[in-house]
Amino acid sequence: MLSKEIAREHNVEVEFHNNYNSLMLFANKAYLQQAFINLIKNSIEAVPEDRQKRKIEIQTGIDGDFIIIDLMDTGRGIPIENRDSIFDPFISFTSQGMGMGLPFVKKVVFEHRGDINIIHSSPEGTQFQIKFSQF
Repeated sequence: MLSKEIAREHNVEVEFHNNYNSLMLFANKAYLQQAFINLIKNSIEAVPEDRQKRKIEIQTGIDGDFIIIDLMDTGRGIPIENRDSIFDPFISFTSQGMGMGLPFVKKVVFEHRGDINIIHSSPEGTQFQIKFSQF
């Protein structure tokens, strides 16, 4: 609900595609919710005001024993020189950021035996992929 309000305020559409009825993951629901809120909020804020296509897509899938969650936005992209440090604490590339959102996301994903990576980033948008082991 919170990310829907942020998306509405910024006029960004959020689409969720759940490709599986049941995905099993032993998790701390509150931490994972906060991690996804942080990731969605960052993606929303990355979409320029003048961008015609203002959208975030989230897809779930399974690859072998892994749950895959892809988040794609139509934001500015992450410059290649910044990609190695976006998950470092206190590193922010925006004037209003404190640099704690993505490090928190990485920590929560890691604590759930998962991993998060940038699959693609360009001036037309970024794709993050989160992988969790089902077992």
